[in-house]
Amino acid sequence: MSKEEAIKLIKLLSALESWSFSAKIDLPVYLHDDLCTALELLEKIVLEQPQEKYTYGTPLLDAMTKGTP
Repeated sequence: MSKEEAIKLIKLLSALESWSFSAKIDLPVYLHDDLCTALELLEKIVLEQPQEKYTYGTPLLDAMTKGTP
């Protein structure tokens, strides 16, 4: 799932939760729990940083050893 798709789902789930509160209609506990779990997962997808690979383990070490065989 792309970050764009995850953001769209977050917006949709947020709107559903907002509607529920504004209409004073409580979601069943199991649905609210599933909603929270789904939002946490989507948040991780959106905030996930790409895994960079460094030759010497860190960007600093790579910069310090640049040009050395």
